[in-house]
Amino acid sequence: VAVGLTVVGAGLVAGQTVNADSLANVRRRVISRSKEITDAYKILEDALNRDFRKRHP
Repeated sequence: VAVGLTVVGAGLVAGQTVNADSLANVRRRVISRSKEITDAYKILEDALNRDFRKRHP
């Protein structure tokens, strides 16, 4: 998530107007990446819970 925001910050020069379409695209990518990370976290959490229950019935 921070990577996308850093790229935007690094691409701006003082006094430069920000293209709303570019920011909208970055926002979509950040939201998409956040969902991917959340989904991956849920999969990992489920796997850890299954493993814990198997080891501690």
